[in-house]
Amino acid sequence: MKLKQVLVASAMLALGFTAQASVTLTFDREIDIKLVNGQEVDVGFMGNRELTLDNGTSQVFYRVSAIVHESGVRKKFNSHWQVVLFDAYDTSLEMSVPVRLDTVRHGINYNVQPTIELTKNGQAFPHEHDYFEAEGFNVFTDPEDELARYNATGGAAVYIPSGQVEERILTPTTAAVQAAAPVAVQASAPVTTSAPVSGDNAMILIQADFLRLSEVQKRMFLDWAKQQ
Repeated sequence: MKLKQVLVASAMLALGFTAQASVTLTFDREIDIKLVNGQEVDVGFMGNRELTLDNGTSQVFYRVSAIVHESGVRKKFNSHWQVVLFDAYDTSLEMSVPVRLDTVRHGINYNVQPTIELTKNGQAFPHEHDYFEAEGFNVFTDPEDELARYNATGGAAVYIPSGQVEERILTPTTAAVQAAAPVAVQASAPVTTSAPVSGDNAMILIQADFLRLSEVQKRMFLDWAKQQ
């Protein structure tokens, strides 16, 4: 079996890979999602509150919209535009606004430091979050361009498409690739080299190294392995 086939097979086994795998994201009615991984989605203010995402890294670009009250008058509140980034596989996640938004004052306070909750079965799920503070940003006409500029800044929730991570692949995968090569043994005597690792042992070592990677590193490793 070629090294490429060994790497991909072992990685898929370690992940419990399935052909129809996906992530379900449900979210509050106040959350107005505009883009996912740079692609426009149409959910609307009163539209569908559930999205099906591909396994792996997702960058969700959204704002919080609500009807608020001031001196008996109803007004529309729109928050700063925000970005949340997470890695998920074969699961369901919930996205919610953790504060009340009933009055204009609530909206002003929220915009001072926008927040979001991302949970799985009621427990906090790892993610990165950021927002845009620029004046007038809520009225931009080209969200794709604005998000592309944000992704070029190196912010906390930047999304890197899988085809652009090749140069970063070497760091997380070096240990796994070297596992298939002869192993050098360090001793007080001159350095000697042991017999090459067998195919079965190489598979075990590769799987062990793969399981120690973060979710982002696993995705990067799989993208690299498929291109070999």
